[in-house]
Amino acid sequence: MQIIVNNWKVEPSLNGLVHRETGEIRRLGEFHFIMLETLVNHAGEVVSRDFLMSEVWKNRVVGNNSLLTAVYALRVALGDDGRVQEIIKTIPKKGYLLNKDFVVLLPDEPLSASQPLTQPDPEPVADVTDAPPASAPAPRNKHRLIVLAALLLLIGCGLIWLIYPGGQNSAPLATSRLSIKEELSPQNDKIKLFRLHRTGVNTSGAVLSSHIAESLEGINMLLTAHKATLTIYYYGAVQKMSVILLVQNQCGKEYQLLMEIRSWQQDVKKLGQLIHKETERTLNEMPACS
Repeated sequence: MQIIVNNWKVEPSLNGLVHRETGEIRRLGEFHFIMLETLVNHAGEVVSRDFLMSEVWKNRVVGNNSLLTAVYALRVALGDDGRVQEIIKTIPKKGYLLNKDFVVLLPDEPLSASQPLTQPDPEPVADVTDAPPASAPAPRNKHRLIVLAALLLLIGCGLIWLIYPGGQNSAPLATSRLSIKEELSPQNDKIKLFRLHRTGVNTSGAVLSSHIAESLEGINMLLTAHKATLTIYYYGAVQKMSVILLVQNQCGKEYQLLMEIRSWQQDVKKLGQLIHKETERTLNEMPACS
């Protein structure tokens, strides 16, 4: 049985969503996907916060904002609006409700002779913009890094057109290209930092490494203690900074998160503190290696 939520197919094999028209893939974090399954199983019902915490995180000790973060992540992934809340509704003092009008159940599609039985495993793209989980691609696996980079480029393009919806500041499609530039930092050996750059747009003032150098050093020490790595992809504009965090622990377990920080230039110190805080929270929430 296929589960469709707002034209996004819930795909357990990818731990994420596949858009039925465009084929776009959005990978979710482990806990975010479990929460989506829980809400789908109770579509049209009010699900209490305690029940969600129990079903999603089981007996794990998590932060107070984990539930809010996960709900926000799902809203972003499904194209919901946190204010209007058409798909996932907040029921004050009770919990959350997945609007069953946006849920469609369809029979499984038969495999055709030309349809491949397996597909490349796309890298997860998480799910949020208030706080995060994330994961770093294994440097030894070049193919996965290429797949991830391509997927991030697509995401970046979408973010850019949201940032530049039109007018004098938007570059013509024919002359606008998105590229990835790595910001090397030898002293932070556990961190890889990549900037998404659009030709024709001056983003020299939005170089993340120059704004949060002190925080990056602290994050690197934290990653060293946890035997983990962090990869950061970001796109900086005047009004907001879009950041993708990818955290990987020593046993290859990965978490991902997308954040959008508005008015980030007003306090760049807080920007670094936020990334540090969410990286630490993610490391603490990741299950220990078996």
